[in-house]
Amino acid sequence: MINTKKLFYLEPNDIELEKSVLYCLIYNKNIQYKILSIEEDDFYNKNNREIFLELKNIFKTKKEISPEIVSSKLKRKSEFVGVLTHTSVTSNFDIFFERFKEIADLRKMWKIAHEIAVKVQENKSSKEIRNNALAKIGEVRGLSNITFEKQTEEIDGKLEEMLTDSNLVSIMTGYPTLDRITRGFIRGSFNIIASAQGMGKSSFILNLINHICGRQGKSALFVSIELDYDILHGKMVSLISGINFQRLMFESSKLTEGEWKKINDARARIANYKLYRIGDDETTPLNIEDTLKEIKDIDIIFIDYLQLMKPIDNASTIRERITNLSSELKLLARKTGIPIVAISSINREYSKREDKEPRISDLRESGKLEYDAGLVLLIHRACKFRDANYSDGENPEEFEKEAELIVAKNRFGEDSLKIQYYFDGATGLFREMSKHKEVERVERYEEYRDLTEQKEINFEQ
Repeated sequence: MINTKKLFYLEPNDIELEKSVLYCLIYNKNIQYKILSIEEDDFYNKNNREIFLELKNIFKTKKEISPEIVSSKLKRKSEFVGVLTHTSVTSNFDIFFERFKEIADLRKMWKIAHEIAVKVQENKSSKEIRNNALAKIGEVRGLSNITFEKQTEEIDGKLEEMLTDSNLVSIMTGYPTLDRITRGFIRGSFNIIASAQGMGKSSFILNLINHICGRQGKSALFVSIELDYDILHGKMVSLISGINFQRLMFESSKLTEGEWKKINDARARIANYKLYRIGDDETTPLNIEDTLKEIKDIDIIFIDYLQLMKPIDNASTIRERITNLSSELKLLARKTGIPIVAISSINREYSKREDKEPRISDLRESGKLEYDAGLVLLIHRACKFRDANYSDGENPEEFEKEAELIVAKNRFGEDSLKIQYYFDGATGLFREMSKHKEVERVERYEEYRDLTEQKEINFEQ
Protein backbone atom coordinates (compact mmCIF):
# COMPACT_ATOMS: atom_id res chain seq x y z
CA MET A 1 0.00 0.00 0.00
CA ILE A 2 1.32 3.46 -0.93
CA ASN A 3 2.11 5.74 1.96
CA THR A 4 0.26 8.82 0.69
CA LYS A 5 1.44 10.93 3.62
CA LYS A 6 5.08 10.31 2.70
CA LEU A 7 4.38 10.65 -1.03
CA PHE A 8 2.76 14.04 -0.43
CA TYR A 9 6.11 15.54 0.54
CA LEU A 10 8.04 14.24 -2.49
CA GLU A 11 8.01 17.50 -4.46
CA PRO A 12 8.89 16.74 -8.13
CA ASN A 13 12.36 17.96 -9.11
CA ASP A 14 15.48 17.10 -11.10
CA ILE A 15 18.38 19.36 -10.16
CA GLU A 16 20.80 17.77 -12.64
CA LEU A 17 18.32 18.32 -15.48
CA GLU A 18 18.07 21.98 -14.46
CA LYS A 19 21.85 22.25 -14.79
CA SER A 20 21.68 20.68 -18.25
CA VAL A 21 19.16 23.27 -19.40
CA LEU A 22 21.32 26.11 -18.05
CA TYR A 23 24.46 24.66 -19.66
CA CYS A 24 22.74 24.44 -23.07
CA LEU A 25 21.48 28.02 -22.80
CA ILE A 26 25.03 29.23 -22.22
CA TYR A 27 26.74 27.24 -24.96
CA ASN A 28 24.14 27.01 -27.74
CA LYS A 29 23.26 30.38 -29.31
CA ASN A 30 20.59 28.86 -31.53
CA ILE A 31 18.31 28.02 -28.63
CA GLN A 32 18.95 30.99 -26.34
CA TYR A 33 15.69 32.70 -27.35
CA LYS A 34 13.84 29.98 -25.43
CA ILE A 35 14.99 31.51 -22.18
CA LEU A 36 11.99 33.85 -22.52
CA SER A 37 9.73 30.80 -22.30
CA ILE A 38 11.16 29.85 -18.91
CA GLU A 39 9.90 31.18 -15.59
CA GLU A 40 11.79 31.63 -12.35
CA ASP A 41 9.69 29.06 -10.49
CA ASP A 42 10.40 26.45 -13.18
CA PHE A 43 13.59 25.85 -11.18
CA TYR A 44 13.40 23.90 -7.95
CA ASN A 45 16.97 24.54 -6.84
CA LYS A 46 17.64 28.02 -5.43
CA ASN A 47 21.16 28.26 -6.89
CA ASN A 48 19.95 27.22 -10.35
CA ARG A 49 17.16 29.79 -10.07
CA GLU A 50 19.65 32.58 -9.32
CA ILE A 51 21.85 31.58 -12.25
CA PHE A 52 18.83 31.54 -14.55
CA LEU A 53 17.83 35.07 -13.50
CA GLU A 54 21.34 36.28 -14.28
CA LEU A 55 21.28 34.60 -17.70
CA LYS A 56 17.89 36.09 -18.50
CA ASN A 57 19.10 39.56 -17.54
CA ILE A 58 22.15 39.14 -19.80
CA PHE A 59 19.97 38.01 -22.70
CA LYS A 60 17.59 40.94 -22.31
CA THR A 61 20.41 43.49 -22.31
CA LYS A 62 22.93 41.88 -24.68
CA LYS A 63 20.49 39.83 -26.83
CA GLU A 64 23.06 37.02 -26.58
CA ILE A 65 24.51 34.88 -23.81
CA SER A 66 28.22 34.20 -24.16
CA PRO A 67 30.30 32.01 -21.81
CA GLU A 68 32.75 34.91 -21.36
CA ILE A 69 30.09 37.36 -20.18
CA VAL A 70 28.51 34.74 -17.95
CA SER A 71 31.86 33.82 -16.39
CA SER A 72 32.65 37.46 -15.58
CA LYS A 73 29.21 37.99 -14.09
CA LEU A 74 29.13 34.79 -12.06
CA LYS A 75 32.80 34.13 -11.28
CA ARG A 76 32.19 34.79 -7.60
CA LYS A 77 29.30 32.35 -7.44
CA SER A 78 30.70 28.94 -6.49
CA GLU A 79 27.44 27.27 -7.51
CA PHE A 80 28.05 28.38 -11.09
CA VAL A 81 31.04 26.04 -11.31
CA GLY A 82 28.64 23.12 -11.03
CA VAL A 83 26.84 24.27 -14.17
CA LEU A 84 30.01 24.93 -16.18
CA THR A 85 31.50 21.56 -15.29
CA HIS A 86 28.20 19.74 -15.76
CA THR A 87 28.72 19.15 -19.50
CA SER A 88 25.67 18.22 -21.57
CA VAL A 89 25.07 17.54 -25.23
CA THR A 90 23.57 20.85 -26.38
CA SER A 91 21.94 19.23 -29.41
CA ASN A 92 19.70 17.36 -26.96
CA PHE A 93 18.29 20.60 -25.60
CA ASP A 94 14.75 20.02 -26.94
CA ILE A 95 14.58 16.75 -25.01
CA PHE A 96 15.97 18.36 -21.86
CA PHE A 97 13.67 21.36 -22.20
CA GLU A 98 10.49 19.35 -22.67
CA ARG A 99 11.22 17.18 -19.63
CA PHE A 100 12.30 20.23 -17.62
CA LYS A 101 8.98 22.01 -18.33
CA GLU A 102 7.04 18.84 -17.59
CA ILE A 103 8.63 18.51 -14.14
CA ALA A 104 8.02 22.21 -13.47
CA ASP A 105 4.34 21.78 -14.36
CA LEU A 106 4.10 18.69 -12.16
CA ARG A 107 5.61 20.67 -9.29
CA LYS A 108 3.02 23.41 -9.77
CA MET A 109 0.27 20.78 -9.74
CA TRP A 110 1.82 19.33 -6.57
CA LYS A 111 1.60 22.72 -4.89
CA ILE A 112 -2.02 23.10 -5.97
CA ALA A 113 -2.80 19.70 -4.45
CA HIS A 114 -1.15 20.83 -1.23
CA GLU A 115 -3.26 23.99 -1.18
CA ILE A 116 -6.42 21.93 -1.74
CA ALA A 117 -5.54 19.72 1.23
CA VAL A 118 -4.95 22.78 3.43
CA LYS A 119 -8.27 24.35 2.42
CA VAL A 120 -10.08 21.08 3.16
CA GLN A 121 -8.55 21.09 6.64
CA GLU A 122 -9.69 24.70 7.04
CA ASN A 123 -13.27 23.62 6.20
CA LYS A 124 -13.51 25.86 3.13
CA SER A 125 -16.52 25.25 0.87
CA SER A 126 -16.10 22.77 -1.97
CA LYS A 127 -17.10 25.45 -4.47
CA GLU A 128 -14.40 27.85 -3.26
CA ILE A 129 -11.79 25.07 -3.32
CA ARG A 130 -12.85 24.03 -6.81
CA ASN A 131 -12.81 27.59 -8.20
CA ASN A 132 -9.36 28.33 -6.78
CA ALA A 133 -7.92 25.01 -7.90
CA LEU A 134 -9.30 25.18 -11.45
CA ALA A 135 -8.10 28.74 -11.87
CA LYS A 136 -4.56 27.82 -10.85
CA ILE A 137 -4.55 24.60 -12.87
CA GLY A 138 -5.54 26.67 -15.89
CA GLU A 139 -2.36 28.72 -15.41
CA VAL A 140 -0.17 25.60 -15.68
CA ARG A 141 0.66 25.37 -19.34
CA GLY A 142 3.66 23.93 -21.13
CA LEU A 143 5.48 26.29 -23.48
CA SER A 144 7.98 23.85 -24.94
CA ASN A 145 6.21 23.59 -28.29
CA ILE A 146 5.91 27.34 -28.83
CA THR A 147 8.44 29.01 -31.09
CA PHE A 148 8.84 32.65 -32.02
CA GLU A 149 8.25 31.73 -35.65
CA LYS A 150 4.94 30.05 -34.84
CA GLN A 151 3.83 32.94 -32.63
CA THR A 152 4.70 35.54 -35.25
CA GLU A 153 2.94 33.60 -37.98
CA GLU A 154 -0.24 33.23 -35.91
CA ILE A 155 -0.26 36.87 -34.76
CA ASP A 156 0.37 38.18 -38.26
CA GLY A 157 -2.43 35.95 -39.58
CA LYS A 158 -4.86 37.40 -37.05
CA LEU A 159 -3.77 40.93 -37.97
CA GLU A 160 -4.43 40.23 -41.65
CA GLU A 161 -7.93 39.04 -40.79
CA MET A 162 -8.55 42.18 -38.73
CA LEU A 163 -7.35 44.45 -41.54
CA THR A 164 -9.89 42.92 -43.92
CA ASP A 165 -12.78 42.68 -41.43
CA SER A 166 -13.30 45.49 -38.87
CA ASN A 167 -15.80 43.29 -37.00
CA LEU A 168 -12.82 41.27 -35.78
CA VAL A 169 -11.31 44.38 -34.17
CA SER A 170 -14.21 45.62 -32.06
CA ILE A 171 -17.91 45.41 -31.28
CA MET A 172 -19.69 48.68 -32.11
CA THR A 173 -22.01 50.12 -29.46
CA GLY A 174 -24.67 51.23 -31.95
CA TYR A 175 -24.35 54.88 -30.88
CA PRO A 176 -22.75 56.82 -33.79
CA THR A 177 -20.95 59.49 -31.77
CA LEU A 178 -19.72 57.07 -29.13
CA ASP A 179 -18.50 54.67 -31.83
CA ARG A 180 -16.72 57.46 -33.69
CA ILE A 181 -14.84 58.44 -30.53
CA THR A 182 -14.11 54.99 -29.06
CA ARG A 183 -14.39 52.65 -32.09
CA GLY A 184 -16.58 50.45 -29.92
CA PHE A 185 -15.48 47.79 -27.45
CA ILE A 186 -12.11 46.46 -28.61
CA ARG A 187 -11.73 42.67 -28.76
CA GLY A 188 -10.05 41.30 -25.64
CA SER A 189 -10.53 44.53 -23.67
CA PHE A 190 -11.92 45.09 -20.17
CA ASN A 191 -14.31 48.07 -20.00
CA ILE A 192 -16.17 49.90 -17.23
CA ILE A 193 -19.52 51.73 -17.29
CA ALA A 194 -19.96 53.49 -13.96
CA SER A 195 -22.34 55.82 -12.17
CA ALA A 196 -23.92 56.42 -8.81
CA GLN A 197 -27.14 54.58 -8.00
CA GLY A 198 -30.23 55.54 -9.97
CA MET A 199 -28.44 57.07 -12.98
CA GLY A 200 -29.57 54.36 -15.42
CA LYS A 201 -26.43 52.28 -15.91
CA SER A 202 -28.38 48.98 -16.11
CA SER A 203 -30.72 50.58 -18.65
CA PHE A 204 -27.72 51.74 -20.68
CA ILE A 205 -26.44 48.16 -20.79
CA LEU A 206 -29.84 46.97 -22.06
CA ASN A 207 -29.67 49.60 -24.81
CA LEU A 208 -26.24 48.28 -25.81
CA ILE A 209 -27.55 44.70 -25.85
CA ASN A 210 -30.48 45.79 -28.02
CA HIS A 211 -28.12 47.44 -30.52
CA ILE A 212 -25.56 44.63 -30.54
CA CYS A 213 -27.90 41.59 -30.50
CA GLY A 214 -30.76 43.22 -32.39
CA ARG A 215 -29.39 45.51 -35.06
CA GLN A 216 -26.00 43.83 -35.46
CA GLY A 217 -27.14 40.23 -34.94
CA LYS A 218 -24.24 39.43 -32.62
CA SER A 219 -24.31 37.27 -29.50
CA ALA A 220 -23.91 38.41 -25.91
CA LEU A 221 -23.51 36.81 -22.50
CA PHE A 222 -25.36 38.80 -19.83
CA VAL A 223 -24.10 38.12 -16.30
CA SER A 224 -26.72 39.62 -13.99
CA ILE A 225 -26.12 39.40 -10.27
CA GLU A 226 -28.31 42.30 -9.18
CA LEU A 227 -31.70 41.74 -10.88
CA ASP A 228 -33.78 38.66 -11.70
CA TYR A 229 -33.95 37.78 -15.37
CA ASP A 230 -37.73 38.11 -15.58
CA ILE A 231 -37.45 41.74 -14.45
CA LEU A 232 -34.62 42.36 -16.91
CA HIS A 233 -36.68 40.74 -19.66
CA GLY A 234 -39.57 43.05 -18.81
CA LYS A 235 -37.23 46.05 -18.97
CA MET A 236 -35.99 44.95 -22.38
CA VAL A 237 -39.56 44.59 -23.64
CA SER A 238 -40.37 48.07 -22.26
CA LEU A 239 -37.29 49.54 -23.98
CA ILE A 240 -38.09 48.06 -27.40
CA SER A 241 -41.86 48.54 -27.30
CA GLY A 242 -41.76 52.04 -25.79
CA ILE A 243 -44.36 51.01 -23.19
CA ASN A 244 -43.82 52.38 -19.67
CA PHE A 245 -42.22 49.63 -17.56
CA GLN A 246 -44.48 50.28 -14.55
CA ARG A 247 -47.56 50.10 -16.77
CA LEU A 248 -46.24 46.97 -18.50
CA MET A 249 -45.57 45.06 -15.28
CA PHE A 250 -48.31 46.29 -12.92
CA GLU A 251 -51.15 47.61 -15.08
CA SER A 252 -51.36 45.00 -17.84
CA SER A 253 -55.17 44.88 -17.57
CA LYS A 254 -55.31 48.52 -18.69
CA LEU A 255 -53.15 48.08 -21.78
CA THR A 256 -54.75 48.84 -25.12
CA GLU A 257 -54.81 46.52 -28.10
CA GLY A 258 -52.20 48.71 -29.81
CA GLU A 259 -49.92 48.51 -26.78
CA TRP A 260 -50.25 44.73 -26.64
CA LYS A 261 -49.22 44.56 -30.29
CA LYS A 262 -46.07 46.59 -29.56
CA ILE A 263 -45.29 44.37 -26.57
CA ASN A 264 -45.70 41.14 -28.53
CA ASP A 265 -43.64 42.52 -31.42
CA ALA A 266 -40.88 43.36 -28.91
CA ARG A 267 -41.05 39.87 -27.38
CA ALA A 268 -40.80 38.32 -30.85
CA ARG A 269 -37.71 40.40 -31.62
CA ILE A 270 -35.99 39.48 -28.35
CA ALA A 271 -36.75 35.79 -28.97
CA ASN A 272 -34.42 35.99 -31.98
CA TYR A 273 -31.57 37.61 -30.05
CA LYS A 274 -28.53 35.44 -29.35
CA LEU A 275 -28.57 36.49 -25.71
CA TYR A 276 -27.35 34.09 -23.01
CA ARG A 277 -27.85 34.72 -19.31
CA ILE A 278 -26.09 33.51 -16.17
CA GLY A 279 -25.55 34.88 -12.69
CA ASP A 280 -26.00 34.34 -8.96
CA ASP A 281 -24.39 35.48 -5.71
CA GLU A 282 -21.48 33.03 -6.14
CA THR A 283 -20.65 33.82 -9.77
CA THR A 284 -16.91 34.17 -10.43
CA PRO A 285 -14.86 34.86 -13.59
CA LEU A 286 -14.18 31.12 -13.66
CA ASN A 287 -17.93 30.44 -14.02
CA ILE A 288 -17.97 32.81 -16.99
CA GLU A 289 -15.02 30.98 -18.53
CA ASP A 290 -16.77 27.62 -18.05
CA THR A 291 -19.85 29.03 -19.81
CA LEU A 292 -17.72 30.21 -22.73
CA LYS A 293 -16.44 26.67 -23.15
CA GLU A 294 -20.04 25.48 -23.58
CA ILE A 295 -21.23 28.38 -25.73
CA LYS A 296 -18.69 28.92 -28.49
CA ASP A 297 -20.05 31.97 -30.32
CA ILE A 298 -20.13 34.73 -27.70
CA ASP A 299 -19.13 38.14 -29.11
CA ILE A 300 -19.33 40.27 -25.95
CA ILE A 301 -19.88 39.89 -22.19
CA PHE A 302 -21.86 42.26 -19.93
CA ILE A 303 -21.66 42.11 -16.13
CA ASP A 304 -24.25 43.80 -13.89
CA TYR A 305 -22.60 44.57 -11.62
CA LEU A 306 -18.95 44.29 -10.59
CA GLN A 307 -19.17 44.93 -6.84
CA LEU A 308 -21.60 42.00 -6.40
CA MET A 309 -19.39 39.51 -8.20
CA LYS A 310 -17.10 37.08 -6.38
CA PRO A 311 -13.41 36.85 -7.36
CA ILE A 312 -11.73 33.49 -7.93
CA ASP A 313 -8.98 34.43 -5.51
CA ASN A 314 -11.09 35.60 -2.58
CA ALA A 315 -9.95 38.31 -0.17
CA SER A 316 -10.83 39.68 3.25
CA THR A 317 -11.52 43.30 2.29
CA ILE A 318 -13.72 44.87 -0.39
CA ARG A 319 -10.71 46.69 -1.86
CA GLU A 320 -8.80 43.44 -2.27
CA ARG A 321 -11.87 41.70 -3.76
CA ILE A 322 -12.35 44.39 -6.41
CA THR A 323 -8.62 44.47 -7.15
CA ASN A 324 -8.63 40.69 -7.69
CA LEU A 325 -11.80 40.87 -9.81
CA SER A 326 -10.33 43.58 -12.00
CA SER A 327 -7.20 41.53 -12.71
CA GLU A 328 -9.16 38.31 -13.28
CA LEU A 329 -11.65 39.88 -15.69
CA LYS A 330 -8.92 41.65 -17.64
CA LEU A 331 -7.04 38.35 -17.94
CA LEU A 332 -10.22 36.56 -19.05
CA ALA A 333 -10.89 39.19 -21.73
CA ARG A 334 -7.35 38.87 -23.09
CA LYS A 335 -7.37 35.08 -22.89
CA THR A 336 -10.66 34.71 -24.80
CA GLY A 337 -10.40 37.75 -27.08
CA ILE A 338 -13.92 38.74 -26.01
CA PRO A 339 -14.60 42.29 -24.76
CA ILE A 340 -15.99 42.44 -21.24
CA VAL A 341 -18.18 45.38 -20.20
CA ALA A 342 -18.78 45.62 -16.45
CA ILE A 343 -21.04 48.00 -14.57
CA SER A 344 -19.42 49.55 -11.52
CA SER A 345 -20.80 51.74 -8.78
CA ILE A 346 -19.01 54.96 -7.85
CA ASN A 347 -18.72 56.93 -4.67
CA ARG A 348 -21.67 59.31 -4.42
CA GLU A 349 -19.53 61.68 -2.34
CA TYR A 350 -18.78 63.51 -5.59
CA SER A 351 -22.21 65.14 -5.19
CA LYS A 352 -20.59 67.35 -2.52
CA ARG A 353 -18.35 68.94 -5.14
CA GLU A 354 -19.46 72.19 -6.70
CA ASP A 355 -19.73 70.82 -10.24
CA LYS A 356 -21.65 67.67 -9.10
CA GLU A 357 -20.07 65.60 -11.88
CA PRO A 358 -18.31 62.21 -11.52
CA ARG A 359 -14.64 61.70 -12.23
CA ILE A 360 -12.64 58.57 -12.94
CA SER A 361 -11.10 58.81 -9.47
CA ASP A 362 -14.59 58.26 -7.99
CA LEU A 363 -14.60 54.59 -8.98
CA ARG A 364 -15.27 52.75 -5.76
CA GLU A 365 -12.96 50.50 -3.75
CA SER A 366 -9.97 50.14 -6.07
CA GLY A 367 -7.69 52.24 -8.29
CA LYS A 368 -6.95 48.97 -10.11
CA LEU A 369 -10.20 49.38 -12.07
CA GLU A 370 -9.17 52.62 -13.74
CA TYR A 371 -5.74 51.13 -14.49
CA ASP A 372 -6.96 47.83 -15.97
CA ALA A 373 -9.89 49.17 -18.00
CA GLY A 374 -9.32 50.13 -21.61
CA LEU A 375 -12.46 52.27 -21.63
CA VAL A 376 -14.20 54.00 -18.72
CA LEU A 377 -17.60 55.61 -19.34
CA LEU A 378 -19.33 57.60 -16.60
CA ILE A 379 -23.07 58.33 -16.65
CA HIS A 380 -24.25 61.59 -15.13
CA ARG A 381 -27.71 63.15 -14.77
CA ALA A 382 -27.74 66.64 -13.31
CA CYS A 383 -31.44 66.35 -12.41
CA LYS A 384 -30.49 63.97 -9.59
CA PHE A 385 -28.64 66.78 -7.81
CA ARG A 386 -30.57 69.97 -8.55
CA ASP A 387 -33.80 71.37 -9.96
CA ALA A 388 -34.15 72.92 -13.39
CA ASN A 389 -32.79 76.45 -13.57
CA TYR A 390 -35.60 78.63 -14.95
CA SER A 391 -33.30 81.65 -15.25
CA ASP A 392 -31.14 79.68 -17.71
CA GLY A 393 -34.20 78.69 -19.71
CA GLU A 394 -34.19 75.04 -18.61
CA ASN A 395 -37.50 73.25 -19.13
CA PRO A 396 -38.19 70.94 -16.12
CA GLU A 397 -39.54 68.08 -18.26
CA GLU A 398 -36.65 68.24 -20.72
CA PHE A 399 -34.11 68.71 -17.92
CA GLU A 400 -35.39 65.50 -16.28
CA LYS A 401 -34.49 63.58 -19.44
CA GLU A 402 -31.02 65.00 -20.00
CA ALA A 403 -28.03 62.71 -19.43
CA GLU A 404 -24.32 62.84 -20.12
CA LEU A 405 -21.93 60.05 -20.99
CA ILE A 406 -18.41 61.04 -20.01
CA VAL A 407 -15.57 59.28 -21.84
CA ALA A 408 -13.22 59.47 -18.85
CA LYS A 409 -10.62 57.05 -20.21
CA ASN A 410 -10.11 55.69 -23.72
CA ARG A 411 -6.91 53.70 -24.17
CA PHE A 412 -7.49 53.37 -27.92
CA GLY A 413 -8.51 56.92 -28.78
CA GLU A 414 -9.51 60.36 -27.56
CA ASP A 415 -10.90 60.83 -24.07
CA SER A 416 -11.96 63.67 -21.76
CA LEU A 417 -15.21 64.13 -23.70
CA LYS A 418 -18.90 64.39 -22.80
CA ILE A 419 -21.66 63.06 -25.07
CA GLN A 420 -25.17 64.40 -24.53
CA TYR A 421 -28.01 61.85 -24.28
CA TYR A 422 -31.77 61.81 -23.99
CA PHE A 423 -32.89 59.36 -21.28
CA ASP A 424 -36.47 58.20 -20.76
CA GLY A 425 -36.61 56.69 -17.28
CA ALA A 426 -40.05 55.19 -17.91
CA THR A 427 -38.78 52.87 -20.67
CA GLY A 428 -35.00 52.97 -20.09
CA LEU A 429 -34.32 54.42 -23.55
CA PHE A 430 -30.96 56.15 -24.08
CA ARG A 431 -30.62 58.14 -27.31
CA GLU A 432 -27.83 60.42 -28.47
CA MET A 433 -28.86 64.08 -28.76
CA SER A 434 -28.74 66.12 -31.97
CA LYS A 435 -25.29 66.67 -33.43
CA HIS A 436 -24.96 70.33 -32.43
CA LYS A 437 -25.08 69.20 -28.77
CA GLU A 438 -23.37 65.86 -29.08
CA VAL A 439 -19.84 66.43 -27.73
CA GLU A 440 -18.30 68.76 -25.20
CA ARG A 441 -14.68 68.69 -24.08
CA VAL A 442 -14.05 68.20 -20.39
CA GLU A 443 -10.72 69.91 -19.73
CA ARG A 444 -10.86 68.84 -16.10
CA TYR A 445 -10.16 65.23 -17.09
CA GLU A 446 -6.71 65.95 -18.47
CA GLU A 447 -5.20 65.53 -14.99
CA TYR A 448 -6.69 62.04 -14.67
CA ARG A 449 -5.48 60.80 -18.06
CA ASP A 450 -1.89 60.89 -16.81
CA LEU A 451 -2.79 58.75 -13.80
CA THR A 452 -3.68 55.75 -15.95
CA GLU A 453 -0.38 55.96 -17.82
CA GLN A 454 1.89 55.82 -14.76
CA LYS A 455 4.24 52.86 -14.84
CA GLU A 456 3.99 52.20 -11.12
CA ILE A 457 0.78 52.70 -9.14
CA ASN A 458 0.18 51.73 -5.52
CA PHE A 459 -3.34 50.35 -5.76
CA GLU A 460 -3.75 50.24 -1.99
CA GLN A 461 -3.46 54.00 -1.63
